[in-house]
Amino acid sequence: MLSEAIGEYLALKRDANNIHEHIDEKSVSAIEGKLRRLIDIFDEVPVDSLVLKDAERYRNTLLCLTANINKLAKYRGLSIEDILQSKSEKAMAFKVIRLLVKANLLQNRQIGVLRVLSTH
Repeated sequence: MLSEAIGEYLALKRDANNIHEHIDEKSVSAIEGKLRRLIDIFDEVPVDSLVLKDAERYRNTLLCLTANINKLAKYRGLSIEDILQSKSEKAMAFKVIRLLVKANLLQNRQIGVLRVLSTH
């Protein structure tokens, strides 16, 4: 399942004995936030079920989201669907979306998640 794969990846990053993968907690928290957005959009799905069409859905959903939704109190606790239905103040910048997609693809490639996406 997606959350299990994310948990394993984050544990690897937090493992101080793994000198090739270990990073500081602030960086792990930033990565976790990006990866949790995958679960927000796809829910709890088997990792092997995700395909290229899902990557496109992920990108397109990010394009519709309000900028800084993590920082705005009015969006806390809302589902992605609820946020999408609310009137967007300012859309997320394409540069931010590209970075989110790229970060998730690189992280998922490292743990063998979303194998179909890792080739793009």
